[in-house]
Amino acid sequence: SMCAGRGGPGLQRTAMDHVMASFSSKGVAVRPEWVQQCLQHLQGQGITGESALLDHAWQQLLASDFNLVGLGAAPADLCHLEAGVLKGPVVVQVDTLSDAGESISDATERAVRQQPREGDRRSLSLNCTDGGQVLRCFEYRPWPSLNGLKVGMKLQIQNVNVRHGLLLLVDANVHLLGGQVDGYLEREERRLKERCLRI
Repeated sequence: SMCAGRGGPGLQRTAMDHVMASFSSKGVAVRPEWVQQCLQHLQGQGITGESALLDHAWQQLLASDFNLVGLGAAPADLCHLEAGVLKGPVVVQVDTLSDAGESISDATERAVRQQPREGDRRSLSLNCTDGGQVLRCFEYRPWPSLNGLKVGMKLQIQNVNVRHGLLLLVDANVHLLGGQVDGYLEREERRLKERCLRI
């Protein structure tokens, strides 16, 4: 994302606190130094005012890699939870994406087109991260809003049932926020092709 660079000193602490509090309310925990660098960059671009800074910082966050900037907003050790509910909200990034009901060769071909399979027989399996841990998610019931889902995108999840460490996603508890991370689609395509070649 554009917020990787460093800006000059003199950042107003109130703007940083405002952004951190807003991110937290949406279910994001992010490294303070990233927020500081991001705001310095935006202010260097002439963007001022808390509302404008907040909007632009959010867009930068959606384009950032949670593995690098996130601190983890979900409760620890969700992967060991036998049964429960993740209240949230928590924003996660899709790191890997596969269809449990699809052959690897079909998945490779579809990955080149960069679209998940559509229809009632689809069962998406996702590895997501909030920046602190890997969250294994499963599309419990297919729904159309995930048809455009790609790796690197962000989802906001809340009130999700958890069984044996697996988050069971249904339409009512997932909101697709969008965003992307440079290089993620290409990396996922290579991973799928390598799996196909090993068979």
